Amino acid sequence: MSGNYASALRFLHLLDVTPYRGTYDFRFVALSVCVAVLSMYVALSVADRIVASPAKSVRLIWTAVGATVMGGGIWSMHFIGILAFSLPCGVGYNLVPTFVSILPGVLASGVALFVLSRRERPSQKLLFVCALLMGAGIGTMHYSGMAAMEPAALLRYDVRTVALSVVVAVVLAYLALVIRARLNHFRGRRVMRALLPATVMGLAIAGMHYVAMEASIFYPMAGIRISGTVYSSTSLALVIGFVSASVGLLTLAIAALVERSELATSLLAEIARRERIQNDLLAAKEAAESANRAKSDFLANMSHELRTPLNAIIGFSEVMRKGMFGQLNEKYAEYAGMVHDSGTHLLTIINDILDLAKAESNKLELHQEEIDVACVIALSSTIVRQMADRAGVNYEVTMANLPPGMRGDAARLRQILINLLGNAVKFTPSGGKVSLSAEAMPDGGLQFRVADTGIGIPKDKMELAMAPFGQVGSSMARQHDGTGLGLPLTKRLVEMYGGTFDLSSEPGRGTVATVRLPGVPRDVLAMAG
Repeated sequence: MSGNYASALRFLHLLDVTPYRGTYDFRFVALSVCVAVLSMYVALSVADRIVASPAKSVRLIWTAVGATVMGGGIWSMHFIGILAFSLPCGVGYNLVPTFVSILPGVLASGVALFVLSRRERPSQKLLFVCALLMGAGIGTMHYSGMAAMEPAALLRYDVRTVALSVVVAVVLAYLALVIRARLNHFRGRRVMRALLPATVMGLAIAGMHYVAMEASIFYPMAGIRISGTVYSSTSLALVIGFVSASVGLLTLAIAALVERSELATSLLAEIARRERIQNDLLAAKEAAESANRAKSDFLANMSHELRTPLNAIIGFSEVMRKGMFGQLNEKYAEYAGMVHDSGTHLLTIINDILDLAKAESNKLELHQEEIDVACVIALSSTIVRQMADRAGVNYEVTMANLPPGMRGDAARLRQILINLLGNAVKFTPSGGKVSLSAEAMPDGGLQFRVADTGIGIPKDKMELAMAPFGQVGSSMARQHDGTGLGLPLTKRLVEMYGGTFDLSSEPGRGTVATVRLPGVPRDVLAMAG
């Protein structure tokens, strides 16, 4: 048979027989390109599903589905493209080879999806190898499909045009793979990320097909009988286009439903996870609040229990120091004074702890009474001046436009001033200066300003200084006793008063504490927290 075919070709060549000139139905050409682009879009959408699927078995299923849809789309485009080509002679089709020709397209599609569904960006070398395999697969599918075509003519090929068709397939496939690989890592609209490379890849397949059709030469030859089945080109093209589009759209719908299902499952899992976290946080919050209440209650009870014996120690040491029941010798009197001073210092610390515990548990109260602000300042200054004289620190007081009388809590106001002034004296070296200024504000409130020339507080330590039991780690600070409760307790008292407390400092140059209390009297000053 092949020998007769070759002899016939040589004979035709000698006779200079003119080959048939085929024509195209451009409606079917357009249909074939649309089918190719749609199939590629579906395949690339499936590639997204492959990447998103967590289980390997699910990824394999989606790969098989995508390869089938993509390969079937390539085959449909090829067959519709052949049906768009009309010859003056009859054309039949051998069904078994025609349907078998779909396999190379499916294999080429599987290779493409393997590369496109990788989570990491593929290398240029891998993309080129993939494009070669795709070009070879598409070319094999085309020419095996052409072999299943049985026209009433002799078919031969222009080798150069055949090579050109393969080159077109490889180049355009490579271009489509590069575009997809770059857009795959671009955060944009997913439709555009798939549509552009799908269009290029669809054009690659169509370009390869129609260039390959130009490589086909049909010679008229009498006596050739069509052994294949002859179908209506129009009906067959429409049926293939409809089936291919339906399969593609159905696959897109299934992919969308699966994605929504996975998203819903993911959202439910995320909601459950956040509910667990929220429950854990609430449990931790309740445990922390319970522990804080227990700590505050413990401090309050402990402080209360310690104050009773401490008051006795301070009282008896004072009696012994003054010799109310007999004069002590100088050494014992000195010891009694040390016991008295230490007890007084310890009682101050315990009182601060008790006040802070009450403030944190909202049990600390401010009492409403008539007070003389100047008298409160004078009493506080008397205590602080003794501390300043012992430390060799200069102490100054200035007052301006103070109201003759007001309502407030004298004891807490005195505690605020003594805490600030005591801290200023404690951290100011000998020869330094501490000043207190008090003045009325335009709104009827009061402003107290305590300034010193002490060691100061670095900005990065300011928050620590305002925290309970916070200690700024400077060498001079460690030379003085203290619990770090003065500033936090003062801030809490000022806030309970409805005022504001500001602290500014510069290391080596001193600190300025400013307290602003609102206008008084208030309708209700007695409060809890």
